[in-house]
Amino acid sequence: MRLRSPGIVALAAISASLILSPTGIAQASELVEEYSITEQSDGFESTLTIKFAKPIPRESAKSQVENLVDSPESNGPVTPELGGTATHATNSKTFKLKCSTPFGQIDSNGHIEMQHKCGNNESPWGFWINDNIQKRITGKIKERGMDSTVAGKRQGRQADHKVDKNYHFHGTFTARDNQTIQYSDKFSFPVGLDIGTIKIAGKVKFTS
Repeated sequence: MRLRSPGIVALAAISASLILSPTGIAQASELVEEYSITEQSDGFESTLTIKFAKPIPRESAKSQVENLVDSPESNGPVTPELGGTATHATNSKTFKLKCSTPFGQIDSNGHIEMQHKCGNNESPWGFWINDNIQKRITGKIKERGMDSTVAGKRQGRQADHKVDKNYHFHGTFTARDNQTIQYSDKFSFPVGLDIGTIKIAGKVKFTS
């Protein structure tokens, strides 16, 4: 199944320090400690963050993070002012589809899939990190473990992992027809001396 790739909706740069101007007014420096890109689509949101080993110029940080993704210029990314953090609407909308219809989304950070057979009480899911990012990962990936809320009830966190970069992350939600699944997970990995993280989240409902 080939799915559309949604545009980037937000960028965030966190200032590493403040300096005083000659007039004594605090201004944000051009150095940043980390930089993030967030993408959204129906039922799925992902954020890629790189935390640098030492503060680097903001434009260099932007360039390095955009080089990790496939289409950084899609739909005109919004860049925050220096010293601030870009804000964006979280993916609070529930994506609905008929049961026994697979759910799947692909963006620059990864590929998520989910299934729910009509009349069943389980919804298996899977996630792969984008190949373009995998090429830059220099060590094991640590998965926090999938968190979820089903029909408004918080479920236990699923298993954590420390695995190779091409690992197929997977698990199962306990959910029946017409129940909303709200999910989130986090993946951390080395990129040379820097640390990368991918956070995923979303809301899906399989209707009967």
